[in-house]
This record gives sequence, structure tokens and C-alpha cells, in this order.
Amino acid sequence: MEVYIIRHGQSEANKAGVHAGWGQTPLSVLGTEQAEAVGKRLEGIHFDKVYVSDLLRTMQTACRAVPGYDYLPEPRIREFSSGELVGRKIADCRRELGEAYERALRENDYTAYGGENEDMVSERIESFMADLAEDEAAGAERVAAVSHEGAVRHMLYYVLGCKFSKARIRTDNCSVVKLECLNGAWRVCF
Repeated sequence: MEVYIIRHGQSEANKAGVHAGWGQTPLSVLGTEQAEAVGKRLEGIHFDKVYVSDLLRTMQTACRAVPGYDYLPEPRIREFSSGELVGRKIADCRRELGEAYERALRENDYTAYGGENEDMVSERIESFMADLAEDEAAGAERVAAVSHEGAVRHMLYYVLGCKFSKARIRTDNCSVVKLECLNGAWRVCF
């Protein structure tokens, strides 16, 4: 089974340098254009299922990148929850919250702010990936998932069996990662 993981287009929060987390931030004009452009790249590919994070920016991306499907809202592929930081400018948080905030950024641990850490995100992504393997066992040939940078990184952790620095592999807005699941074994295609 082929699995196309699509990161959402640029959101208004991305554009403004604001924590989006689980906030319902819309796509920017550029994000809409990015989603339409990736839709042209994916044109002609049929998906058996299209999973979409249940946040606004991913839903808007899906409507433009993979139009015409009955989307399956999937909260497990949401971005990291950044808790009470949602809507706050990253630059302001750096200035006001100091080293504790810098550590939260480095370690992807927002629990001090009511959000999630790496282990929490890994747990929900592992559950989602196990369900994708069941889709393959049930005969699905091609699936799409529209998600977020942190969730995409955790999907790659799962497939590769190791973690890496988020600075080492970036997933830009509307980038597509193609995975393959054959008899429950995963690999990265591109």
C-alpha cells in the first residue's frame, strides 16, 4: 500500500510566527496556492482513503490538494499541542518566558504549558500507523493523510525506527512524503 503524507499549506500562524498547535488557524493566501499546486502534482492519483487532521488548516489543504473525497477526520495526526501558547508569537514567548521556553522548544516538550511532549505525540502516531497497516491488510492500495510537521516527523520516526533532530529533516508546507507498507513492513519511498 502506498501512503502519501501531505503537510498542510502555510497557515496564518506560520506566516505570523505564532504557535498554532491545536488552534483552528486558517491557511494564508500562499498556503491556499501551495495546496492547489500540490493538488496538480497529485492529479490522477486515486486514493482509497483520505485521512485529515481535524484542524482547519489541514481540512482546507485537503479540499484543494485532494478534492472530491469523503475525508476521514483523524485527531491522532494533529500537530503537537502547545497548550496555552496557542496564538502567542514565538518571539514574544522567547522574550517573556526565557530559558524554560527555549528548553521546551529544543525538547518539543510543552507539558509545562498544558501541551504535549514527544512521547505523547509518538503514542498517538504509533496508533495511527498501526491502523494504516490494517488498511493495507484489508486491501487498501493507496491512502493519503493530510497532517502537520511534527506529526509527519513522528511518522518518519515510526517507519525508520529511529529519531532525528527536527533541524536535520524538514517537511516544508505542502511537501509530500511517500511511504509504502507491504505486509506490515514500512519503507520511505520519497
